[in-house]
Order: sequence, then structure tokens, then C-alpha cells
Amino acid sequence: MLPKYLEIKKRHHYVWASYLTRWGRGTEDVFYTTRKGKIAHDSVRGIVVDDYFYKMSTLTNNHVKVIEGYSRKSPDHLHQQHMSYLHDFLKTQRAEEIYCQFATQNQEVEPHLNAAKCNLIENLHSSHEKTALPMLAALADEKLDLLHDNQHMVQFMVFIGQQFCRTKAFRDNVLKILNRRNALEIEVADATAHSWWFLSYMYGMNLG
Repeated sequence: MLPKYLEIKKRHHYVWASYLTRWGRGTEDVFYTTRKGKIAHDSVRGIVVDDYFYKMSTLTNNHVKVIEGYSRKSPDHLHQQHMSYLHDFLKTQRAEEIYCQFATQNQEVEPHLNAAKCNLIENLHSSHEKTALPMLAALADEKLDLLHDNQHMVQFMVFIGQQFCRTKAFRDNVLKILNRRNALEIEVADATAHSWWFLSYMYGMNLG
């Protein structure tokens, strides 16, 4: 049996389930509006979630260039931070490429690679949720003192930035407005869609 840190996280929430619970009546069941505008009632575990929503896809040199192009529009300190994160993800990708060059499978290596591809972004969001929890709990209880605590405010704003940019609606709206008038624009739009698992986190860093 695999240790817990190697278990694949398949169900990726793009709105924090713990946050959604606060909109219920003391349970994990909430009312929400469906895509067709109807009112439905379900557990927070079953809504605003997709399988492998943040799973890493393989980035080619062209994908990396598109990411770098978007990132360069940010202030230099943020651009450097983006590239640091991107480099870490590319190291994971390179490790998989090296592993795939070998004909034999390794039952110890594969779980680490699969967990990295499926869990890394999800784990980053979980860490932001955890650090924002004290602020959310305080605000829910109408305790506003934490708003004057710089550390908690920074952690809270990081969470807000990521929460805004991680949703499916944000992704779909961004991809919808990308120009596709010529071959170059189509190439950039396709690369943006392919790389969205990273770009959404990058934009969350900027907003937060």
C-alpha cells in the first residue's frame, strides 16, 4: 500500500470545500445554481470539482516561451518568482523524461512521478487554504483584529488571488477571449490552454 503522500489526488476542487461549507446550514450540503440556472442541493465535495483539473501536462519549448512571454509583463520580482516555480516543475518533467528512456519500469519511481504530476498544484492550493484558515474563521465570527496583522493579511491575500484565478470560470473566460485570427495567435492560444495548469497559478501569484 502506498504511503499517503504518494496517493493520487484525482478530484481537484477549484473552490475550497471548507469555504463552501460556511454557506450551508451546519452541514456539508449547500444549495447552488447549476449551469442551466436551476437550483440544486448537494455536498460541497461534489461541486466545483473536476478530475485532474490541475494535473501537469508536458511543456514543450514553445509552451515555455509562451509562459515566459506572459510572465515578462509582470514586475521583475514576480517574473523571477514565476520562473523559479516553472523551473521546479520542469525538473519534475525532466525526471520523467529520463525515466522513460529506460525500458524497464520501476515500481518505486513511478508512484513518485505520478503523484508529482497530479498533486503538486493541488498541494500548493491546499497550503494557501491552510494559511488563510485563521483569517476566514475570524471574519466568519466578525472578529476583525486579524485584518491589522500583516502576516495574516499577506497570507489571506495570497489565498484570495489564487482562489480568483484557479476557477474553471476564470479559465474558460480567459481562453474564450484569446484572439485566433492567424496562425501565430492560434499557436499562442493553444499553448495557453495547454499550459493553463501553470498559468492560473502564476496569475494567482500576481493578483495575491
